[in-house]
Amino acid sequence: MRNHHRTTQSSEYLRFAVKHMTQQQAPLHPASHAVWYQDVAGINPHLQAEVDELLQRSRRLDDADVYALYDRYTAEFGTATALRIGESVGHLMDQVSESAAQMGHEVSRFGDSLEDWSDTLSEPESAGGEAAKADFVNRADRALYLAKTQGRNQVILAPRPQPANSRQTGPQLR
Repeated sequence: MRNHHRTTQSSEYLRFAVKHMTQQQAPLHPASHAVWYQDVAGINPHLQAEVDELLQRSRRLDDADVYALYDRYTAEFGTATALRIGESVGHLMDQVSESAAQMGHEVSRFGDSLEDWSDTLSEPESAGGEAAKADFVNRADRALYLAKTQGRNQVILAPRPQPANSRQTGPQLR
């Protein structure tokens, strides 16, 4: 609620609002303040009309009445909307957390792959290190060109080196 009254006028409205608030069954809280301030200041004629109607019927407003008036006439958005927004934000935060956990798992797998490749590439020449390096470059090259054919922002992982009798023929899509 925005107040465009001068301080002296606001003080006078607040004094009347507090008087009305203390005569009701609803406890004193910000929603009650907003409703009664707007009522006595004449800010919202529709609110004034409903307050007058409610007071003629029941003489005193309870908390449910005040919150209903607040939701309809003074809140930037209703309580139900605020709750839905809160639930949506909570759901999004859960998704972010799950994505971060999944990303951590993927990074760990990638680190394991780098470590395996590093071990393979650092093998001495007599153990086939040069052949392993050439195989690594060839697999990476095939994966790169396959990713390029798939379009922008594509990731293709080259398969891990397999024993000669069970070697895979091409890169794996991810």
